[in-house]
Amino acid sequence: MIGVESKNTARDEVSDGNVNHREERASMLKEALAKGYVDDYQGVRQTIKGDKELRILDATIFSIESPGGDAMGQGAVIRLWEKDGVQGGPLAEVAEGAVEGAVEGAVEGGDEERAALQAEVDRCAAVVRDLKENQGLGNADEAVKAAVAELLAAKAKL
Repeated sequence: MIGVESKNTARDEVSDGNVNHREERASMLKEALAKGYVDDYQGVRQTIKGDKELRILDATIFSIESPGGDAMGQGAVIRLWEKDGVQGGPLAEVAEGAVEGAVEGAVEGGDEERAALQAEVDRCAAVVRDLKENQGLGNADEAVKAAVAELLAAKAKL
């Protein structure tokens, strides 16, 4: 989708019976601009040719600001997507035997370790929300920048 104007990656007609993907995308971007990010985003985009759909199953959308705090755009980290029934991205399921031990060895300690890492992500996200929603700070404030950096570092460990 590189090289395609962002709004053109979401269909403006209702394609799945009840969702206008362009309106849904605009709403999500507005939320990302207000909060600084949207986590666990899911949505549908069309391919460059417009003939197929790409389902985003897990992504973080974030606002990009100038050093002065002016909005410059948005970016995305897509962790899981699906196209033509095939999943991709860092969270995609590995086909059995494709990489020996990849799933079991991905996180030492298995489910308990993953739960601890997720708890740390949740804690970091709560700090960012508190700074913005309760303390009235914005993305340009150093405390928010530091908290977001800590959140992204925690997410990278998942």
